[in-house]
Amino acid sequence: MTSDVLYYLIANDSSPIPINNVNVKCLGNNYIPRKLSRKRKVDTSFVIDDFDDEGLIEKTLHEDIILISDVVGSGKTETLKQITRKLKVKYPAYWISFLALKDNKQEYFNAKNVDGKKFMSDKILKLSSKGRFLEKHIFDFLCENKRVIFLLDGFDEICPDSKHQVIELLKDFMKTPSYKVWVTTREHLKEDLLKVLKSF
Repeated sequence: MTSDVLYYLIANDSSPIPINNVNVKCLGNNYIPRKLSRKRKVDTSFVIDDFDDEGLIEKTLHEDIILISDVVGSGKTETLKQITRKLKVKYPAYWISFLALKDNKQEYFNAKNVDGKKFMSDKILKLSSKGRFLEKHIFDFLCENKRVIFLLDGFDEICPDSKHQVIELLKDFMKTPSYKVWVTTREHLKEDLLKVLKSF
């Protein structure tokens, strides 16, 4: 990386970075740790809890669903990818999958009255495909032993017709304590998701 590129980054200059001077391979490994806050009601007042990545990872095994919401461009996807990498290091005996919800729009749209585990296994992870017999059995074993973590990115990025099906999947996940689920969304859909999640 040249000094010109470094200047753009440090100065937060919105001018285009001269990409021909950048070692593109190194860009994917850069991540700026973030602090996330949770507002919760205690008696008659509200308490704000702050978490860094490590604090969130510690909460993973104690919370069934973790919802991350913020405005567009705030880094939700990169945060979730980084947390996925750290979870895989910390919990190597777990099935941990990062899933961009927008990549499977049609599958979610067609998912009506489905079993969450079977749907994730067969339609999204494609474990019923030829040659994935062992993976399918490992997945089933880890589900039975409550060692599956799904990180679902971009609830706000799927089409409105599919949102109901994804919510139904989340409800199914909450009925079955086999999974831990993370979901990211933009602020305007947070309340809709919270209403559904709080009803369990």
